[in-house]
Amino acid sequence: MAPRFMTASAPAVSNTENRKHQRLDIRVSANVAFNDGIQYNGKTRNISFCGAFIQFNQASVLKRGARCMLTLMFSDGPKTVMLKFKSKITHVKPDGIGLVFKGIFAEDYADFVYLMSKHSPDPDALLRELKENPCIKIHSI
Repeated sequence: MAPRFMTASAPAVSNTENRKHQRLDIRVSANVAFNDGIQYNGKTRNISFCGAFIQFNQASVLKRGARCMLTLMFSDGPKTVMLKFKSKITHVKPDGIGLVFKGIFAEDYADFVYLMSKHSPDPDALLRELKENPCIKIHSI
């Protein structure tokens, strides 16, 4: 049985910019870590199969193009589920950063697809999107 994820927001879709993948308004805890050891904690504003926007206060110190590791954390009953993504900053705003996913670990991919499907108003359309426009590379550890 697939795990159930609890989030702080109701599902909503944002796709007003002709993107290949819908952005879902999912709010979960996020950690953005860089190779130099610096880390930032925040919350997701939205997530798509290709990336996410992470909200936190110190975003303006970061630079577009920087590579990082994004960890999303969800509650599943008493258990915490963590999904890890290799990512790159696509834009920096005063209240957060936009990330493009460069890869996800194979162990996390099924949980990520399940999370996105559970929060989509049209899971079948979301899965067709993913099949027609795959944008994330799956990595083995």
